[in-house]
Amino acid sequence: MVRSSLDGLLSEAGHKVYATSSDDDAVAALGAGLLPDLAVLDIRLSGSLDGIALAKLLYEGWDVRSIFLSGFLEGTTYQQALRSGPLSIIRKPFSSADLTRALQLAEAALFDSVPDSVLETTFSKSSDQ
Repeated sequence: MVRSSLDGLLSEAGHKVYATSSDDDAVAALGAGLLPDLAVLDIRLSGSLDGIALAKLLYEGWDVRSIFLSGFLEGTTYQQALRSGPLSIIRKPFSSADLTRALQLAEAALFDSVPDSVLETTFSKSSDQ
């Protein structure tokens, strides 16, 4: 799924989307007062930070939790991603159903006090492409 498709899917699901093209743009948006409830991040980003470092910054600086998207979840990258505390990790390629389920779990954790342990799920490629 490319970013425009992701933005569209999130918007159609009723989410307000602040799309940025790099980590620097995301930090600038935060500095301008655009504080999201949740960040959907690719682990590989353009800019000075990768998605894992940006997720840590968002959580430590603004208490913003993340969902990761990535096709690069090998060994240490996966372990680093887990240590950064995402609500979910979705492997690329992924389906709209994978994203919808991850968003539902994240919303439950953020707004309904579901324990984070329920969210330790990695979604993988499914038939809904």
